[in-house]
Amino acid sequence: MSLIELKLLIWALIGIDFVIVVVFVYLIIKFKNINNNKSLDSALKMLESLLIDADKITVEFREQLAEKQDFLRQLNEQLDKKIMGANHLLEKADSYNHSRGAGYSGNDSGTYFGKDKQKEIVNMADKGRKVEEIANSLSLPIEEVKLVLDLNKKAPQLGK
Repeated sequence: MSLIELKLLIWALIGIDFVIVVVFVYLIIKFKNINNNKSLDSALKMLESLLIDADKITVEFREQLAEKQDFLRQLNEQLDKKIMGANHLLEKADSYNHSRGAGYSGNDSGTYFGKDKQKEIVNMADKGRKVEEIANSLSLPIEEVKLVLDLNKKAPQLGK
């Protein structure tokens, strides 16, 4: 390729670049004047509708959250009443067993045990023993040990 052909290609590329820049500037000016107000208004309307929808969803979410909190509070109150009722029934059964003079006369299935066992469970747990250790040493099912400890958390007078 000769030097003249190379110069012609360079001038051709410069000319093409100049035409592209002029056309690009012309299109930018044209589009800026035509769509400036329309596109801005449409974008603002779209953002406004999104914000309104987000606000509605937030209000609904807060209402649902308040309902759920109220529902959980009611469930907790009902559970507390049932635990107190169960504790009362345990105390009645214990007093019935003591009034018969038999002390603890529950069956060997472990479905009920006296205050002494309850106190022993709570004392062992206070000393840091694990549920499995307590159940093994007292020959009780793990679930019953857990029940006594859970009841003691809700109604501390159980272990006293």
